[in-house]
Amino acid sequence: MNSIINIGQWVLGVFFGLMALAGLLAFSLHGVGIFGAFIFAMAFTIPPILEKIREASKEQGKEISTNFAVLSAGFFAICGIVFMVNSGEKTIKESLPYPAEQVQLMAIAKKYALAFDDVSNEVQQSQLREQRSKELLNFLYSNTKNIENWIGRISNITTSSTGDAFVSITVSPYLTISTWNNTFSDINYDTKIDKDTAIYATLATVQKGDLVYFTGKFFESDNDSIKEQSLTIMGSMEDPDFLLRFYDIVKINR
Repeated sequence: MNSIINIGQWVLGVFFGLMALAGLLAFSLHGVGIFGAFIFAMAFTIPPILEKIREASKEQGKEISTNFAVLSAGFFAICGIVFMVNSGEKTIKESLPYPAEQVQLMAIAKKYALAFDDVSNEVQQSQLREQRSKELLNFLYSNTKNIENWIGRISNITTSSTGDAFVSITVSPYLTISTWNNTFSDINYDTKIDKDTAIYATLATVQKGDLVYFTGKFFESDNDSIKEQSLTIMGSMEDPDFLLRFYDIVKINR
């Protein structure tokens, strides 16, 4: 009987390990929150099962160590939490290929958003912003201001008093791309989406959270090289919102 129990322990160990690896692989490929919910649920169902096995083994005079059960449950719980927290990134990771330029800008935004948390005073903040500005300028020179078929999710749609539309698209947790959100700020940029355009008709069919392709043109600026809308340096660095004149927005049906 003891040999059967030992084999059972080994089989369970292999099973839990494979499940954990499958979960991590699924997350790396898809980032789908449902995997997180499943794995998190496993964290609560595995310990009672192992406890029953442990109790059965005690009756045979040999108690199974609970260390592996605890570690397995903890690992599943952590994986589940990570999956669900990061399921927001599935917006832009659903097996759709990013344009190379989008990948580059996302990397720059993330790099400096994380670095900004580590600086300790305003002088260092300004230096970091200047460093990012140089990288963004190189980005513009190497790729031009125009972008085509980038991928993101609609995060906000509003209208002006005359009905023209303003739109905001989340590209990553560290990057948003938008029109201005009011007519006054938009006077010198003309990023609003007019009512008689095809883009306006598209916006009438989408809602917050919808995945879209979008095409447009960035604006240059002195502070950040690419025009950015935040009122504070913290907003600009940690959650940049780059200004874009949209030429096209197409809903992705999946």
